[in-house]
Amino acid sequence: MSRPNDEGQRANAAPQVQTQIQHSDYSSDDGVGKAFDTLRAQLEMCGCGLHEMADRSYFVSCGNLSRQLPDLRAVRQMLVQIGGR
Repeated sequence: MSRPNDEGQRANAAPQVQTQIQHSDYSSDDGVGKAFDTLRAQLEMCGCGLHEMADRSYFVSCGNLSRQLPDLRAVRQMLVQIGGR
């Protein structure tokens, strides 16, 4: 039997780990989230994919071609260049 530690928990008890799941409903920056979702849908209609990178840049892939872009404005410009709305 293990002895309780200072907080009253067992000394050999496993620590509880909490995980956070990110959703695309961006509660803090709703305008950016909606713009991202809209651009992602428009790119999907052109056969492309849009992903947000860890450094807050964006990755667009179309077939075997891909490009990393710094912001959603650049993503929008690329969408216009490839014939999207």
